Amino acid sequence: MIKQDISNTIKLLDKMASDAKLLEITNLQRAIDDAELSEELKSLIIAQDGSSLSLKLSIDALIKCNIVHTPDEDEDESEGDDESEQTKESVRAFA
Repeated sequence: MIKQDISNTIKLLDKMASDAKLLEITNLQRAIDDAELSEELKSLIIAQDGSSLSLKLSIDALIKCNIVHTPDEDEDESEGDDESEQTKESVRAFA
């Protein structure tokens, strides 16, 4: 039964992520109610409790995605120019 719970949970989460209609709370609630999941799993999804959901389904969150801003090469060069200008101005002011 756990495999079926995992499968149904993933299907619901996928639907939630891809169906813009589910941004409306009544549509989201209906989708959760219609899902073939236990009431406990449904309540964890509603509460957005990913940790407890993972524990209940006996899965670990092995993949973590972070979005990190990395400056473009152009940004690096322009920042370097600003720093070198500031250094030159500091040296001039000191002299």
